[in-house]
Amino acid sequence: IDCKGFRQLGVTAEVELSDKLCSPVGADGKINTKEKVKGTFRTQVENWSDIVAKITFPSFEIKGLTGFIWNLQDAIFDFSESRNDQALVFPTGYHPYLVPGHEVWWKGVYVRELSVTLPPQFNKGGKDRVSFFAKDMLIDEQGITGYFGATNLLTFNEGNASGWSFSVDEFSLGLMANNLEAATFKCMLGLPISEKSKLIYDGTISAGDK
Repeated sequence: IDCKGFRQLGVTAEVELSDKLCSPVGADGKINTKEKVKGTFRTQVENWSDIVAKITFPSFEIKGLTGFIWNLQDAIFDFSESRNDQALVFPTGYHPYLVPGHEVWWKGVYVRELSVTLPPQFNKGGKDRVSFFAKDMLIDEQGITGYFGATNLLTFNEGNASGWSFSVDEFSLGLMANNLEAATFKCMLGLPISEKSKLIYDGTISAGDK
């Protein structure tokens, strides 16, 4: 504040996500259902209706996707009515949730980069969980939206399921407004009858880990 009035204000704030949406995950990998996921940010504000700032969140698990751990590495809190982050990408199929011609009115958290850790069933035979990097996730009043996928996540020599070798060649997951649209994986499983015997199979994951 100077002789001409209000100029700028330093803000430290906290954003709390609904416990119906997700739950925080501790460093030990355990889910804490008694707490909510909270993000924090610090920025300089010149106009309360024009806040775009980098925000940090703890790792969390999305309700209905048991075993998946989400770690947001580069997230932007968008509370501006006049602009969006330059890198913002709205996923295909999301436009019905936007005001036509006024996409800049969208408010929420845009995640530019994140990592996704798969459930323990996809481990490397020990305690190492398999994870991959992804980008372009939205967290807003509609829920969580994004499409994520990777290839060659686990080689045939790394995967171990009760002594059976396996690989994870492809994995994809799609969320639209907090609804699971698709979660598929393609694997190769070694058969015990012969070291050269391998079974290629496709699988799906539905909400509730079914």
